[in-house]
Amino acid sequence: MWGVVGALLLSVFLAKKVLSQPASPRSQGLPLLLDLGWSGVVYDVADALVLSVIPVLATWAAFSHLGWTASWPGKIAVGAIALLTSLLVTTLYHFGFAEYQGAQMKAPLVGNGIMSLGYLLSANPLTALISHAVMHMTAVLHGAATTVQLPPHY
Repeated sequence: MWGVVGALLLSVFLAKKVLSQPASPRSQGLPLLLDLGWSGVVYDVADALVLSVIPVLATWAAFSHLGWTASWPGKIAVGAIALLTSLLVTTLYHFGFAEYQGAQMKAPLVGNGIMSLGYLLSANPLTALISHAVMHMTAVLHGAATTVQLPPHY
């Protein structure tokens, strides 16, 4: 339940961020459905897993074996390390795209940081997966040419 609640809260915030950007024409009909399926489901699941779920889960599992997650101070410390790990993976991933080098790196770090934090607070990966999907689908519907939340489109 907390995963869905967290996802809904984050989705509203992320959709507002997408809608604050200029709109552009979008596909229609079947091409729109294909864009939503690719960017909102296939690409999104891979993106959310690689950038949020796997780094957080791997960090949590590694430190759990050391006993760090047995107390609240340990859980907070491991959560901070997991969030930093997710941000590191996000940086390395986005650094490969020309449009994210420099100051533009802030957008994916803030967005993915919020999604990873939501996952940590809800203790449910659905928070990151659903909110990521809503963000990408909103960007497809708002216009791929002017939103930065989609895969690079040169």
